[in-house]
Amino acid sequence: MLRDGKVIKLTPDQSVPKLHNGNPIRVTAAKIEPLSAAFFAETERKFL
Repeated sequence: MLRDGKVIKLTPDQSVPKLHNGNPIRVTAAKIEPLSAAFFAETERKFL
C-alpha cells in the first residue's frame, strides 16, 4: 500500500503509475513497462 511520506512529495497525476496515497501497489507487466521506459529515458537525459 502506498503511504504518505514527508521526504518525497508525491504528485500522483504527474507520476508514471498514477498511484495515490492508500492505493494498493500491484506489479504487472503493463505497469512496469511505462515505469521502466520513463526511468531509462530520464537516466539517459541526465547522464548521456
